[in-house]
Amino acid sequence: MADDSRHFDPVEREAHDLTRMLDSGRQTEQVANALREDSYNMAPRDFNRLVNSMQRTERQDYGDDIYRDRSGNVVISTGERQVVVATRDWEMAHRGSHERQSSHDQHNRGGHQRDAVTDGVVNGAIGAGIGAVIDGKKGAIAGGAAGVGNVVIDHVAGPNQRDPVADTVLKGAVGAGIGAIVDGKKGAIAGGAGSVGASVIDNLFNKKR
Repeated sequence: MADDSRHFDPVEREAHDLTRMLDSGRQTEQVANALREDSYNMAPRDFNRLVNSMQRTERQDYGDDIYRDRSGNVVISTGERQVVVATRDWEMAHRGSHERQSSHDQHNRGGHQRDAVTDGVVNGAIGAGIGAVIDGKKGAIAGGAAGVGNVVIDHVAGPNQRDPVADTVLKGAVGAGIGAIVDGKKGAIAGGAGSVGASVIDNLFNKKR
């Protein structure tokens, strides 16, 4: 008597249908997409049983073949190319790898970065302090505004895309322009100095990180 258990077992029924598509050799992408969805919709144990059943019942060297590589990835072989199925496990592993790489890249670009609000407060305070020494109250306003201008430059152009010297020169010029608007020549000096001072301290902060 034939074993009809697969007709009552949704996993075995799915394995039967996908194996038939696999052996046709003409529905590679459809099988890969179906397996991807199954990996999300089934319990891990059932999905493993599905793949194992397909491996066991497919016709070897007829149409497409299915196997697991050394990393445990589900792969469909057409004979001409190998299609790695983007299962839930595969996507989680690659997402984790991407996040680790992004974290590593951020560390190499300057380590832990402060958020924009904190940057603005810190740079503004440093610039204001330096500006006040040069031109009193108006110098503090010019220097503080210039310090905040540094943050705008960083978040528009990226704080690590320029050479540190060129970065400081650019910020000093912008700071001087801002200071000049506040208090003419003295404001320009205070703004430039405040901007440069904040930039130097910010670069030292990033290097220590």
